[in-house]
Amino acid sequence: MLVAVAGTGIFGAQLRDEHALRTLSGETTCSAPLPAAGSSTGYGCFDLTTLTQLAVTSSLHKMGAPNQWITDLINPVVSAVSTSASEKFDILNAGYCLGTFSGADASSGPCSELPLSTAHDWSVFSATIPASIVGPVICPSAEGLADIEMCVAFTSCGSANEPSIAVKVNKAFVSCMLGNDAIDVATAGLNNILVAGARAGLKTISSGLSSTGIFTKEVEIWDGSAVRSIAAQGNYFDSIAVSIPTGQLGIPPAYFALSGQFSRLVSIWGDGSTVVSQLNSAQDMQSTLSALVSQFSALGSVSIDLGLKIGSLTKGALPDVSVTLAEASIYMTTGDTLAGGFYIFATAADPVAAVAGSLIQIIVDNFGGILDQLFGSGVAQQILNNAKPDGSSNTVVAFTVTVDLAGFYVKLPVAGALGGVMDADCQVKFSNGAFSCKFDYTEPKWINAASQTAGWVMTKATSLFDDTGDIIGAISNNVASTLEKGVYWTLQGMQTTAQEITNGVVDMGEAVEEWAKTKGTSLCGTTTVTSAADCGTKAVVSAALCGTSTVTSAADCGTKVVTSAALCGTKVVTSAAECGTSTVTSAALCGTTWGTSAATCGTSTVTNAAICGTSTVNCGWKTITGGICGFKKNGLPKSCKKEKKCNQANSCSQANSCNIPNSCSQPNSCSVAQQCSVAQTCSISNTCNVAQTCAVPNECSTQDFVPPTIKSATPVLVDGTGNDASSSSASTTMMCFRILLALSFHLFLPPL
Repeated sequence: MLVAVAGTGIFGAQLRDEHALRTLSGETTCSAPLPAAGSSTGYGCFDLTTLTQLAVTSSLHKMGAPNQWITDLINPVVSAVSTSASEKFDILNAGYCLGTFSGADASSGPCSELPLSTAHDWSVFSATIPASIVGPVICPSAEGLADIEMCVAFTSCGSANEPSIAVKVNKAFVSCMLGNDAIDVATAGLNNILVAGARAGLKTISSGLSSTGIFTKEVEIWDGSAVRSIAAQGNYFDSIAVSIPTGQLGIPPAYFALSGQFSRLVSIWGDGSTVVSQLNSAQDMQSTLSALVSQFSALGSVSIDLGLKIGSLTKGALPDVSVTLAEASIYMTTGDTLAGGFYIFATAADPVAAVAGSLIQIIVDNFGGILDQLFGSGVAQQILNNAKPDGSSNTVVAFTVTVDLAGFYVKLPVAGALGGVMDADCQVKFSNGAFSCKFDYTEPKWINAASQTAGWVMTKATSLFDDTGDIIGAISNNVASTLEKGVYWTLQGMQTTAQEITNGVVDMGEAVEEWAKTKGTSLCGTTTVTSAADCGTKAVVSAALCGTSTVTSAADCGTKVVTSAALCGTKVVTSAAECGTSTVTSAALCGTTWGTSAATCGTSTVTNAAICGTSTVNCGWKTITGGICGFKKNGLPKSCKKEKKCNQANSCSQANSCNIPNSCSQPNSCSVAQQCSVAQTCSISNTCNVAQTCAVPNECSTQDFVPPTIKSATPVLVDGTGNDASSSSASTTMMCFRILLALSFHLFLPPL
């Protein structure tokens, strides 16, 4: 589907708003007739989904909708709806390009593979249309076809506006355009041959004619002293790309691909105006012929690629195999900037040797750890370092693809101490991705791999796909996700998987667990180490290892008798020695003394003359006669009563007598510290966990694999006799002849 918007270049490149003739120094001036692609001209690349979005946006602008509102809200909604609709309606995937583009822009998208000169502008019309929407009338057999693609590029050069036109169509175009009833009637059914051929493997076909010879293709050649790149130019070109339809053979196309491209570019007269001028000035037949052939050159190119896409099928346990079976070019010229002659350039002196070297690299990268287990430590690296693919019968490459499985076989000489020939045969089943290999180095060995939910398990075998042997390896999905692409069965990867299984991180069954515990965790050997991380720890009591601590502990340090209120508590005692004494008056403590003490015993009121003395008091009356009483008339004294006087004992307070407490010195009572046994303080050895000593698996060495000494691009110079001028090797000479024969035959076939 085309995804281009007006204002951008063809499939992403920037479009130019101004169209100008491009005149380079020493080159023809060309003019493309259509307006330049760009936002100001309305020309460019569009698809219906994009046009829908542009129409909605334009309408909203005219309605006065804010730009920010359109950008943030409307455009995302329209885009989402258009994308969803395009998945249901094929017509929305149609698109086209129309306008004048630079050569670089024009040579992309549907116009790729056209050798358009980048120094000139080209008017382009290209279209992409889903085959399903052109209907049964135009494309009666649209089922199974992809988008119909076509491209036409045109420009005119020189003062006479001499034209150059190039056309490219794909398989769907040929099948649809040549497969309808009208063409069938017009060609009397011969079109069906072309349609059948297209469906049998055609991918694209293109051709072009330029009267000024501006078709250009970059190619590498060896000019006898150095490899350099030249720009071959021509008046005519054609190209065909093929891809074998493996699905029609019952082979799943997702897992196998075989494709190739064949092209030729021929310069017959170069710039036509120059040839006409030379012919007009020719004086004789020799000069006429010289003018006709002076610009002749021809370039033929071929490439063939094979791919076994088995990486996804095996989840990476067996890698994709992608190799170039052939890539070469032959360039013939009558002489211009190069000496007249022909030049052959191939990407390897012998493609078989190059492919064999690539395959052995894949095998060692992917199965290095397995090969080391089967044949001995380091053997994988030895094989890779000493692989010597050559042109002999000991270098063989083969591929097989059936409806059930795909596989490859490689055989090549190996130098070095072990020497001999290495054979490797690997096959993978389409049904479940299981694969099996045979490696024959010093002796034949077979392996078989089966997929589990948690990963892959590798076992020894006695034949291909024999699954009864002992386990020699396993790779968990966790470990596989950390490996580089194309690198899988490494010793480190298998050892890490075994450690995961042993630690309970991954469960791959009892048999794999037994392998992991007995062999898997030590695939690279072991080393005795003292390590807490690797061996765990144990608790020890050691001043040397753990240091010491000052503790107060009866168990560790013993005890001592102390008198301490803080440690032992207190008790109340009565002790003159400890508490001192006090003077007390206490009958209980000091006894008593009989004494008379008003203060102590109190007093009593007594009447006692001896104690209190006496007082004269009236004691009654007595009769007296005398002058005191007066006299009677007779002069006699009268008798009267007179108080008597007497001494009477007085009353007074007298101190009682009692037992009076004595005073004495008495011991005081107080709280005193008790005596007890307490723990002593001392230094003791600490207790700590120390690393134990055990055997731990070694880290597997990481080897930098060095590929075999095979040049990635080896030029071949062939002299006029057909002999290799740079080597006398018979195999190289024969390969040169094969390339020369194939390309020469292709060059002189009739035009498409």
